Amino acid sequence: MKNQFFLLLTLFFLFSCSSEDKTIWEPSPEKDVTEMERFSEFISQLNKLTSGDAQKYLDSNFDELQDKFKFPCVEGESVSFIYKGDVQNVDYSGDFNYWGNESQNLNFNRVNGTDLFYLKQTYELDARLEYEFILDGKKAILDPLNPNFGLTGWGKHSELKMPDYPDQPEVKYYENIPHGKVLLDLSHQGKVGINGQEQVVSRIYHVYLPPNYNSDISYPVIYFQDGKDYVKNMKINNVLDYMIFHQESEPVIAVFMDFYQVSDQIFYRNEDYVKSEKSIYLDYLVNDFVPFIDANYSTKPDAQDRTIVGLSNSGAFAVYAAQKHPEIFQNVISQSGALNVLYRSQNLGEDLGNRIAEVSFPVNIFLHVGSYEPWLQVNNDFYKALESNKSVLRHHYEITHQGHALFHWRDMFREALIWLNAD
Repeated sequence: MKNQFFLLLTLFFLFSCSSEDKTIWEPSPEKDVTEMERFSEFISQLNKLTSGDAQKYLDSNFDELQDKFKFPCVEGESVSFIYKGDVQNVDYSGDFNYWGNESQNLNFNRVNGTDLFYLKQTYELDARLEYEFILDGKKAILDPLNPNFGLTGWGKHSELKMPDYPDQPEVKYYENIPHGKVLLDLSHQGKVGINGQEQVVSRIYHVYLPPNYNSDISYPVIYFQDGKDYVKNMKINNVLDYMIFHQESEPVIAVFMDFYQVSDQIFYRNEDYVKSEKSIYLDYLVNDFVPFIDANYSTKPDAQDRTIVGLSNSGAFAVYAAQKHPEIFQNVISQSGALNVLYRSQNLGEDLGNRIAEVSFPVNIFLHVGSYEPWLQVNNDFYKALESNKSVLRHHYEITHQGHALFHWRDMFREALIWLNAD
């Protein structure tokens, strides 16, 4: 009887495991990339496979993956960055941590033993940020899957624009509108302070003349510090062409002033804008260079028709110059000004920041800074004190979700000039 029971049990087991019942042995089907709605579905699919199968699936679907999701992949406030390659580690650095100076770089996760590395971040819907990948802790590269780039003072970086970042039509070159004339790399005998000593040198500047410039008409003048960045890298002449054509600005002359530079390795930007020697440059600017421009171009020679503009250190200098000489510059645009250099705590022999609430400052001043910049707090503090200064004619302060970058300042210039023109 027992033998019959075991025989029946054996037959039942064999029948239940027969080849006719295939469903319990079939692997789960791989989902087609084109059918996926979110990038996270692809990561989930890789993690379901064995390491070897995951690599094969990745290799065979990588082109379709790029076409489908366009990296970096932005889904609402979430951003997915990926890198595929034969490396051990991939790090992420950029505006979000001031290129590793404010906090640690972020490490990508390797996906299921494959050569795909993945990182997910969250940013404001109107943010614009620049970033780079660092391979194996050594080599910094642009994101190979992202064709968009921006510029900082130390080079080109990949650019991320979130969905609600405003369009900037003014930065483009339009063939069908009138263009001003740009005169590059002009020279003027000037001054620079080096080790506390005044030296006579040849200084470089550039000039933008508006469309249909007429010497019988007088024009307002905008003086840009860090001039070559504004005219050569940001192409602010395109912005001026656009604004003049669309009647957002009257025709203006723009003068772009370079900091003193001997070579790529030898330059005196801090001496011009930050250190105590800046008083030598300011004296040259006010007493020699502005009169030279007035004598050689058809300018309006009044303070109300002059604007001084600067970025970072030169943004702080623009504030300093206008406070010292409001009879020369009545309008100021400080872009991400490194205003910390105006406080006595920096031991630079300057305390304007400490006195800004009560000094005489009869100007129109537009300040802006990015929320991802190290100078956010000092700009907040400076503007709070500035608001209580009754001598200021008009003031405006704006914080955007950006970093310390040339295209940030390019994209904000139009708004700043429109605000000044509204007076």
